[in-house]
Amino acid sequence: MYCRACNKKFSSKYHLARHLRESCRYRNEEPHPLKKIKIDECGASTSNSTHSITTSHSIDNIECPICDEQVPKNCFVGHMRRNSHRTVMSSTDEGVEQLHNPMRFRIASYRFSSKHHHIDPSEFFTEIYPKVLSVASKYLSKWCALKVNFELFAAYIIPGKDMFDLKSFNTENQIITISSDLSKLYEELIKIIIKKMSEFQERDSGWSLQQIMFLEVNINKYNPLRASSYIKLPKEIERKRAVINIHNQDNKCFAWAVNAALFPASVHPERISSYPHFSTALNFDGLEFPLKLKDIPVFEKLNNVSVNVFGINSLFKNGKTVYEIVGPYYFTKSRRNIHINLLLVTDDSGNSHYCYIKNLARLVSAQKSCHNGRPYICDGCLQFFRTSEHLESHQTHDCNFLCTKLPTTDIKVNKFGLVFRKEGL
Repeated sequence: MYCRACNKKFSSKYHLARHLRESCRYRNEEPHPLKKIKIDECGASTSNSTHSITTSHSIDNIECPICDEQVPKNCFVGHMRRNSHRTVMSSTDEGVEQLHNPMRFRIASYRFSSKHHHIDPSEFFTEIYPKVLSVASKYLSKWCALKVNFELFAAYIIPGKDMFDLKSFNTENQIITISSDLSKLYEELIKIIIKKMSEFQERDSGWSLQQIMFLEVNINKYNPLRASSYIKLPKEIERKRAVINIHNQDNKCFAWAVNAALFPASVHPERISSYPHFSTALNFDGLEFPLKLKDIPVFEKLNNVSVNVFGINSLFKNGKTVYEIVGPYYFTKSRRNIHINLLLVTDDSGNSHYCYIKNLARLVSAQKSCHNGRPYICDGCLQFFRTSEHLESHQTHDCNFLCTKLPTTDIKVNKFGLVFRKEGL
């Protein structure tokens, strides 16, 4: 099937319609339809006046900064996602290329390929696995929270016909934080892609996979954590009396939550009037409110305190909504003598609000264990222990160590800032 304007060949009516609607530069004199273009049996486009509008008067055109084309505003996002716009900026490793992408919300895009000829997607994903995780970890160490999506490109042919096409299968954006299990997330995303590939071959009979070409990983900004004024806690969380939610009417809830930890109030702990003003004890020089996660390390240095930030996840179980504590969204690199755990609450409008967690064990114990005694909670991974000795041993030896190569005699540092050296590790 051919485009009569530019003589380009396509494998289906759908691809031809999309080409005519969005990218055929020789159809500037024709109207741009609001709905999908109908294609007749000869490959010609059909439209009627009720489904189309005039380009020059009714649709605002935007000039593409890369190819200088005039693109309708409602097609601009799709136009910017063209493969022709994804030029290679640099090659950081064998089979790893960083792409140039002009989208303002995107931090980086990478293309992962293999020197081997793969037709089994599982084998391809297994080979590039360490490279993908290395890139994701690098950006997480800087941004703390990100949105990531995958897009796999594969070559398909119809045997016996002169039909070839490059198909892509993508995933939705997934939120990752420094506490996310990247290995598990990677497995979930590749399952989605493999399922889509299987459904495609079942739906479009005749297409045969010729080769897995490459995987593109798009790393996007994730910034819902801009704290604002008071937001009411879910009743399930409020009943535990483990969180102090300050009723502030400004955007300085982070400062008030930390202030509540430093100056415990015996009565009405939710009121601002129960505390001295935060400016008398805390230093926020050079920081702007509402305070973002990426600015917390600066606050910690200015005030010689350490902070962890947790979030709330809602689940629907047994016919009702259940809330669980998740995270940490932010985990301090060095635990100090004054350590504060905060809870970040969000509403349906995207606003966020910091609260002070005065008793982490009481807040999370019900979702972690049925044990009736006092649990000892690790605020690095939210695991519980029955004795303080077990908790201390876990924090010293097991809780997500950051180390180099094995064996080594280098200094070993855990998430709580404890430093020690062991021979033969």
